Amino acid sequence: MGIFNFSKNKKKDVSIVNNQAIAIKKQIPNLELLYFSDLPANKIPHIGMGFVINISFIDGSPQIIEEEKLDPSTIFTSLPVSKIESLEEVEPLPYWPNYASMSPKQRFAYLTWLQDVTNPIDMGYVFTYYYGLERQLLFGDFEKAFSEIIKLRKYHKNKSFQKYSENALIFSSFYNNRLDLLLKDSDQASLDRFSNIQLQFAYNHNLNLSVQNLISIFKELKLFKPPIKGFEDLFEKCVINNLSTEYNANHFPFGKKLDISKIKTRKEQAFSNYSFPDELRYPEVKDILNSKDFKKEITKIFNYSYEELKKEKAILRKVKKENLTEVEKQKLKLQKERNRLKKLYDTNILKKDEYELLINKLESDSD
Repeated sequence: MGIFNFSKNKKKDVSIVNNQAIAIKKQIPNLELLYFSDLPANKIPHIGMGFVINISFIDGSPQIIEEEKLDPSTIFTSLPVSKIESLEEVEPLPYWPNYASMSPKQRFAYLTWLQDVTNPIDMGYVFTYYYGLERQLLFGDFEKAFSEIIKLRKYHKNKSFQKYSENALIFSSFYNNRLDLLLKDSDQASLDRFSNIQLQFAYNHNLNLSVQNLISIFKELKLFKPPIKGFEDLFEKCVINNLSTEYNANHFPFGKKLDISKIKTRKEQAFSNYSFPDELRYPEVKDILNSKDFKKEITKIFNYSYEELKKEKAILRKVKKENLTEVEKQKLKLQKERNRLKKLYDTNILKKDEYELLINKLESDSD
């Protein structure tokens, strides 16, 4: 019978869930990460963004009352669910989805997907589930929610989701004082950012920045350049060499190098659950990444390391060239000349007939 016990309305072929969370529990893993409510349909409060108020008149005077707001992921067991045969039967969810606003068919699709969240589905359903996981990160089972978000990141590569979930994992790790979990699972979770909140934590605890931290910061500041691709290990060695030369260490002495007391703050998005208050979703943190002194020091390390990398690559090319056979050297020389002529043609220095003539001559001379 699937994940529901069905009772059909005679007028419409609609399956009513009502209080049948027990039936759902048998099919959905990680049930402890979900939020359920048995409120009657007509008692479900507003679920939306910002503050919601009701203005009513009591004894002739206006009374302003803030409505209760539940998590967007809350599964209301009183709401109807209609069975579907295929996801093609349902419309995509809107940008800020929530369970209460789903149609009966959409609710069926969502509850069915919860049985295996690795399955591909419209991202609105992923975000609905994810909103509840963000709440769990702060007010529930942090470790289980952390692991579940890592799983979602592995199977759902939507750029917005990847960005928002990375922010939440980073901020919640620091709020829960669980830096160990963040460091342990950074590779598995594909976390390659190094944010202001991490820098602020490092500063407060007088921590040094490792080579891997610095490389993440280079990327965050958009210093990384295409020629580094394919030579990441060599570039890392260059960074270590420069740290040794500049600071007589294999790390950047961040905690002792910078005074952040005068650095301005900025709001950064930590969570995307729109039932959270703004001060939680967008906390103010020291904007260390964009501070003049920090950027100057980091850029200096990068530039020295990048220049060293170029020299090391030139040496590698020379060694490789000297180990080539004569035929291989000739082929390399020929390809280099082809590339040069193509570049002249692409930049309109050579006309088409001139380019073709030179290419033909080059090919005939090489035969």
